[in-house]
Amino acid sequence: MSQPEKLSLSVVVPVYNERDNLSSLTAQIL
Repeated sequence: MSQPEKLSLSVVVPVYNERDNLSSLTAQIL
């Protein structure tokens, strides 16, 4: 895997995890 791909993956994955956490948190609040 090339370096830019690895870098973008390391950025995208946490963002998706945060989005999942936010959606589950919002569901609990609602």
